[in-house]
Parts: sequence; C-alpha cells; structure tokens
Amino acid sequence: MTLDKATAKSEGLDRLKRYLLSGHQTRDKLKEILVIDRTTLWRWLKSLEKAGYVISEDAQQRLYIDPATCPTYLKLSQNESVLLMLALRLFQQYNDKPQRTAVELLHKLGVQLQAGVAPAVGPHVVAMAEAQRAALTGEHTDYERTIEAVSTAWLQSRKLQIRYRPRHAHRPFDEVFHPYMIEPSAIGRGTYIIGYSELVDRLRVRKLERIKRTPMVLDETFSIPETFDVQRLLAGAWGIWFDVDERPTTVTLRFAADVADRVEETRWHPSERKVRDADGRLMWTAEIDAVDEMLPWIRGWGADCEVLEPQAVRDALIANLRRQAHLYGLHTDSAPSDGPDLHLLNELFGA
Repeated sequence: MTLDKATAKSEGLDRLKRYLLSGHQTRDKLKEILVIDRTTLWRWLKSLEKAGYVISEDAQQRLYIDPATCPTYLKLSQNESVLLMLALRLFQQYNDKPQRTAVELLHKLGVQLQAGVAPAVGPHVVAMAEAQRAALTGEHTDYERTIEAVSTAWLQSRKLQIRYRPRHAHRPFDEVFHPYMIEPSAIGRGTYIIGYSELVDRLRVRKLERIKRTPMVLDETFSIPETFDVQRLLAGAWGIWFDVDERPTTVTLRFAADVADRVEETRWHPSERKVRDADGRLMWTAEIDAVDEMLPWIRGWGADCEVLEPQAVRDALIANLRRQAHLYGLHTDSAPSDGPDLHLLNELFGA
C-alpha cells in the first residue's frame, strides 16, 4: 500500500532517529537506507533537531545521537526485551519470506538494549538487523504487500477484497472478507485471518500465503459481532483450522515408550490428555476439528505413533504406508487389514 505523505514522513523520521541512536552513520548510508535524496535528509535532520534531539558529528563527518541525551526509545523491561527477541527470531525462522517490518522491529529492539538494559548485547542485535536489511531486495514482495493490506484492514476494521485459492481448488475465487483476527500457526508455518466471508455468509479462515494478489482495502467498515469468541473457536483447532458447523473428533494416538518423554514435554493441543500405560507407552487423546490438518504431524512420528481412533484416520495412515511401500519397491499385501502391517512398518522404519 502507498502511504500518504504525512505518514511516510513520520515513519521516515522514526527510522532516521533510530539509526542515529544505533551508531555513527554517514549521510550517504542514511540516504541509502531510507531511500531518500540529500534535500529530504537535510529536512528530516532539521525536524529531529526541532523536536529536541541533539544530532552530533564525529571527526569522520558521521552523524549520531547520543542515547544519553534523549529518553529511552522503546520502554521494555529486561524480561520483556528477551521475550520480544525470542518471538521475533522465531517468527523470522518459521517464515521463509522477507519481512521488512520484522527487521525494523528487531533493529528497534537492538537500539533499546544498546541504550538501556543491555548495552553489551544491543550492538549484536543491531548488527543482526542490519545484516538482514542488507539482504532484502529493493521492492516489496507480494507477500509483504498482502500482509500490509491485511494488517491495515484488521486494525481499522475495514473490509478486504481478496482473490483466494484453497489448497485443493483448481481456480481461485473473489470475495469480500471481514478480518476479525490475525493468527500465526507454528505447525503450518503460515499466517491466517479469521473472519466473515460475504461470499458464503459464514465464518472462514484464509491463509495469507494462498491469497493470489494484493488485497484491496475497501472504504467500507465492519463491526465484529459480540458473539465472536476466538478462544472458543480455536479451542478445538489443530493449528488454526476449525469448522464452526461440526463437532470435534476424538483422536487417540499411542506413542512408543522411546518417544513418550518427547511427546509429554510439549503441549500440542489445548484439549490433549496424556496417560502412560504399564509398558511406558503414551496414550494421547484430544478433541480435534479438521483432523486432516494433523495428518502430517502424525506421519512425522513414523512407527513410533499408532492411530487408534478414529478408524478413518487409521485407514488413511495404512493406505499412506502402502503407497510408500510401493514407491520404494517394498513388498506389501494389498488386502485390507484391521490393524497395522507390522512387517511393512519394520521394512519402512526399521522398528
């Protein structure tokens, strides 16, 4: 989205102030980072000085602001700083697309640490952010434009015109969407919006990575119904997916004793229940919406995880094993079975 001039200047001044707080900068470097010309840089420097910031110049004609001459840029406690750092790094690691906003926020955090609670650590965080910024391309990506548009619509309660292609669909469709909530999914490594679709007149989930072009933020606003309860909706969701029309499905898995400790140390779902049997195996039960979404997670445990119920999921895993056996040229009887093919499991996973 194109920012209006006042907003662009405000954000530009904010970034200029932060760069000057983070260390000594040449004028050429500042123009390059901010993508502005010499005249604009001069005007912005004057604006900062009028706002009370003392801009100094060293022997190499590099500009800087001494943190001691101004208030702390971002007021966070030590624990808040560490938590924000971990959250940002986790977001950057699971999201394989460049995120200028995440880079700038990381830089802000580094400046805060450097000027306040951790002066020895801050420069390393600043250097990390600057290295990430250098790796960014000049143009915003389609995904960046998409998340910026979605963010604007969500924060301002404005409707979105989107073109969306579901995972199993051959063609995308157009709809007007009311974004009620933005939610990340660590399991699927994606970002989702939960809201109301005018096309189907129901609550729906849309994955940002499946939006096929930059959404249009409409002038028309919407109101979130008082009955909207995101906690209730997500209570039975695996990751982010949920179905408001169907009751959750009880899923029961049996994990081998070798991996039971690993399964127990993580809370995989809000409704999960874990019980050990006499042999040290772990019985895991949860109420799940959209069970298909958890199949990759189940398959990831290999022969250390057996599906006990529902039978449809058990059958789907057995069919998948048979396809794997065929793919790798392993012998397997194609006749249906009420239980897992132990010979096949041994061949595939060495169990």
